[in-house]
Amino acid sequence: MKFIQTLSGIILMTSGLFAGSMQGWDFQYEVNLPGTRSESITGRLLYNGIELPKDFMHVITPIGEYMFHSLGYSERPIKWLPAALREDGKYDAPRREKDIQRFFSGEVSGFRKCPVVTQDTAPSNEAYIPRKFEERPKQAGADWFYAVKQGWWVNPKKMDEVVKTLSQNAEKTQRWSYQYEVHLPGTRSESISGKLLYNGVELSKEFEHVITPIGEYVFKPYHGFGGPPIRWVPHSAMREEDIKKLLAGKDASFRRTVVTTPVTKSSNEAYISGKFEERPKQAGSDWFYAVKQGWWVNPKKIDEAIKELARSEKK
Repeated sequence: MKFIQTLSGIILMTSGLFAGSMQGWDFQYEVNLPGTRSESITGRLLYNGIELPKDFMHVITPIGEYMFHSLGYSERPIKWLPAALREDGKYDAPRREKDIQRFFSGEVSGFRKCPVVTQDTAPSNEAYIPRKFEERPKQAGADWFYAVKQGWWVNPKKMDEVVKTLSQNAEKTQRWSYQYEVHLPGTRSESISGKLLYNGVELSKEFEHVITPIGEYVFKPYHGFGGPPIRWVPHSAMREEDIKKLLAGKDASFRRTVVTTPVTKSSNEAYISGKFEERPKQAGSDWFYAVKQGWWVNPKKIDEAIKELARSEKK
């Protein structure tokens, strides 16, 4: 049995299983098909021995930053893996055992951890506190983690409550979907033709640039080199490779609407004017932000919002 001291605690290495531990948090992984071109990692992120639900997708904990992934080359689930934020806003993840060791040895500078704090007051009993990662709440306990996608500091002892809230929000998020086709793939003329839909109906092109619960999209009315009009595409995406990275959450610049406080009752208004950074408390979980107009828009009242757009353009 061999022990390796790291910045996050102690790594225990035995029979191909590795684990890092601190504040009740553990990371364990095993190597699939080691030494082959198909080598991959299966990782588990645990709090007090219970694996973190995949609902969070992207978290920063006292033992590092992790993202949830799908299958590897060996068809074994990858699950949780360390993630490092690069200067260009994208993320690096380890593919092989040697990469994992680099993360835990401190060689990867973008491998963020929740800062160690001196607890001046008793930890909050709340399930989560909406706040930026850089603005850790004083009430957050030493074992709390940051849910990147949600913008929440989360109390791991209240995990069930938080997951229930996430599930309720996800039901409304699922009303949004994105579909696309690739034309002349793999060539210099490759282009995308995409649709952004709410409840199966394509979002009107009048909004031009929107931020939704599933990402940020722009409408492009012109044709690509290899096919029909481009229509809706993820912001900054040019090729299918770009789209896959954005939809997988591997680019921090791909903005999404986030519910930072519980919505007690959604407004019945068609839209509410305001900044993207200042989401109204009355905005429902499925609302989107129209960037050009500066509106938080109720997708159930799309027709009313479009009529208002037409009236404002005539003025």
